[in-house]
Order: sequence, then C-alpha cells, then structure tokens
Amino acid sequence: MQHTYPRLNRLTNETKAWLASLERYTHLKSVGWNGITPRGHELEKWVQKQRTLHHQAKLLPWKKAALDKAGFAFVAPRKSKTPTDQDHARNLVVFFQLHGHYAPTQTDGGAALTKWWGRFRDTNGQSGLTTGSKESALEALQILKSGIPEFVFDGASKSQINESKGLTFNGFNPKQPTHEIDADLLIHSNMKKLPQLLLERVSSIEKSAGALSVITKMLRRAALFGQVLRVEIREGGDTDHSWLVDIELFKRDGVDRIRTTVSSNPVNVNDIYSSLILSDTTLIGYYDNRSRYGCISTDHLGRQVIISYDAILGDQMSSLTKRKSKLMPSTVYMVKPRPLAIQSLIDGHRRRMSATTTAHIQFLRNMNDLISRIKAHGKNAGLVHLKWNDKGYAYKFMEHMIRKSRDMSLSFSHAEQLHSINVTWGKERIQCADLFGPILHPQDQLPV
Repeated sequence: MQHTYPRLNRLTNETKAWLASLERYTHLKSVGWNGITPRGHELEKWVQKQRTLHHQAKLLPWKKAALDKAGFAFVAPRKSKTPTDQDHARNLVVFFQLHGHYAPTQTDGGAALTKWWGRFRDTNGQSGLTTGSKESALEALQILKSGIPEFVFDGASKSQINESKGLTFNGFNPKQPTHEIDADLLIHSNMKKLPQLLLERVSSIEKSAGALSVITKMLRRAALFGQVLRVEIREGGDTDHSWLVDIELFKRDGVDRIRTTVSSNPVNVNDIYSSLILSDTTLIGYYDNRSRYGCISTDHLGRQVIISYDAILGDQMSSLTKRKSKLMPSTVYMVKPRPLAIQSLIDGHRRRMSATTTAHIQFLRNMNDLISRIKAHGKNAGLVHLKWNDKGYAYKFMEHMIRKSRDMSLSFSHAEQLHSINVTWGKERIQCADLFGPILHPQDQLPV
C-alpha cells in the first residue's frame, strides 16, 4: 500500500514541524552525516522520538514511509571503532561545510568534536586525542588543510564571529562595553550622575549587522526568560512609553523588514494605537547595563524607537509566543496575557514565569513588611528613616536592594516598587526616589 503525505491545506503545526525536521535530516545525510546524534545535536530529540514510536508500533504509516525513503536508521548506528584524530578532522570539515566556520560548540557540533578541536588547536596540530599519536595528528592536519580553504589555527571563534555581526556568544549584548563605569562613581552619593555614565555605554554598531537579526535574537532571549518587551517612541523631545503587542517579520522590495504593533495598555491587547516598520538597515545601536538589554532603531517615519526588556525579572505582564500570520507568509510574535505559561521560542524548552520565582516571592514578603512598618509609623510623622535595630530586617533588605542598584543588577520592576516608598536611608537620609530613580526610564535620557 502506497502512503502519501497529508493534504497541504490541512497540515497541522506538528506536521509542519515534523516535515521540517525530516528535511533537515535529509540535508545532513546528503552532506556526509553519519546519522549519529550526540548530546546536544539539533536533531537528537526528534531522532530518538521516531525510533521510540517505531519500536512501540505507534509511528504513523505515512511517516514510516517518508523515513524509509530518507534512509532513516531506526536502529541507532553504533560506532564501529573508537574515533580517531582523522575521524574528528573529517567531522570538522563537514561542520565547516554546514556552518561556514570551524568553531564548533557543544550545541553546534557536539561535545566530543568541540573538546578535540580545542586540544588540537591549542597544540597547533601536534596532538588531538590523548590516545592518539603524532602521526595520526599529522594526518588529521592534512585533512583539515585540504577540506577547509585558508585553514589557520587562530581562526575566528564562535564568539568572534558573533561579535563581527554586532552580537556576542550569547547572541545579543556587547561582550565588552565601550566604556566601563568607574566603581568609585557607582558608590558616590550623588546618584544623578549615573544615567549619563550609562549613556556612554551605548555602543555604536555597523548598519550591516541588521536590525532584523538583533531584534530576533532579543525576541528569543526575552521569550526564554518570560519577559515583556517595552517600546519607547521618541519624537522631538517627547517620549511615549508603550508595550509591544506583536512583531511581524516580512520582506518588502527584497529587504527584510520588521513591523511592530504597540499598545499603551499591555493587558488590553485591543488598545492598539501605533504601528511601526523597522527596516533591516536602520539599527543605530544597542546597550547593556547587566540587567536590562535593548536596541535603538528608527521607524519608517524617522522616529527613534527603543525596544528593551529586563533580563533579571521583567514586568510579568505578558509573554511572547510565535504564530503564523493569516495575511502574509510572515512570522508574528504575539503577546499572551499574564496567567498563561510562557512557551519558549526554542523548541523543547519550557520556562516558568519569573513572577513565581523564589526571589520574587521573597521580595514581595520584604516589601509587605516594609510597608507595614511605614503604616505603623503613622501618616503624619513624615518620612520614615530606616536605621539599624535589634532585628534589622527592613534595614538589611533596603541595604541589599541599594547594593544591587549600584551594581546595576536590580530588576526594573523591583526598582519601580522601591522608588515609590516614602522612607529615607543612610547618614545622608537619601530618599528612595533618589536611590532608585537612575534605574528607571528618565524622560530626557536613553533607557538605562
């Protein structure tokens, strides 16, 4: 009996993902892949699932026929022998043909190839495997020189490749900011200097890096941590704060572009008032102050647009998910309400919302204790001054929050709550508005 693929107009998302994995499997086999999926391989889970369903006799007939046609090995191939230096060299050549560089990582290439290449590179080709010989290492070197054009040992690493695109090893923030903040100024009592210092950390970036790649990386990262993206539209001297509702990636005149829709109320997605179009050539720069990340671009009307999110905690208002657009073949990232769990854009990984983390729950408890102490002090007694007492819970909590703010590791959401508390702290009796104000968005500065 001949089995055919399902009708294209009735494909489910699961079927589309399965066919995409099958296409990737076929492509890898065509370039010399041996079918072995080490830990961290991109098709590891998919291959294991197909074998499990086959052994349990639960694999659909049309899937079984498609896998047979692709030469799928339902029995995991075993290594006939212990891999040699030559085997690793051939695998590195295949890796170069697939990725365009020879800087494997544990997720891209596998742990075995990554460790071998690191040892082989550090010794300049004198030794690879600990059980190998100089002769095998020399043969492996010849394989690399013949298979990789202009092969050198000090070739670009994965992080250097990302940096050349305006990214780093983790895909977004600058690895080394252009200006480091002076530690003495961080602990200075005059915290009003801090926004200008952070403004100097905004790094210029070549336009060729592209807003599309940077914002896409930021979307994946924000979705992984369950953060909501904030959008700021600057026109003249005014700043309009809003929240991202969706982002659509599409092409116009052969150029990759991004269309974003923003809302003044992130909870009510129907309150949409502005639509932006970000070209792939309008990225101005990005910034990183260890707790908040963002990129600065311009829209189709020439206004400055800042898209940012809090990597520590976020606002816990919504989460981003990916869906298909019904109007055009584009990818749209939609915001879901807060009660729904976050589904990472990275397949196979799931992250809980940061509102349920232990650190956030403990923060709320300390805040409630602090607010209770303020209420007990009396409404007509003026500002409450925190000082050391026998228990010292409130004092220690505030001291810890101030230390985090000076290290720029305090979350934006926590800073917002601390900013509005009517207490003073320290010998100078500094108010919370002055202590935590620099962490928030100043109206006349870039976001910090």
